[in-house]
Amino acid sequence: MVYGGIELINGTGLVGFLSYPTSIFYQFYAVLFGALFITLALILWNNDRDKEIKPDFISCLGISAIAIIILAGIGKIAGFVENGILLELLAMGSIFIAIWLFKK
Repeated sequence: MVYGGIELINGTGLVGFLSYPTSIFYQFYAVLFGALFITLALILWNNDRDKEIKPDFISCLGISAIAIIILAGIGKIAGFVENGILLELLAMGSIFIAIWLFKK
């Protein structure tokens, strides 16, 4: 499979540069936001573990999901996150937020 070179994004600005990975691998930003979600959740859980006896991992997942949905929304407004990726992230994030809100 032949991919278009980076010379195709000349003159398109920052949005063209950020859209280039999506032209090669459609799920690029889904994987990137997923890795960011896991990293943020583990950092929050680690900080919570230092402060409390029994840390709550579900709340860390919910807070991370809110942050990822906001970042994906900003990416959609900027023009480099596709509609399908935004809907996938919104659906998965909503599941974690719902579990967090209804856990008790």
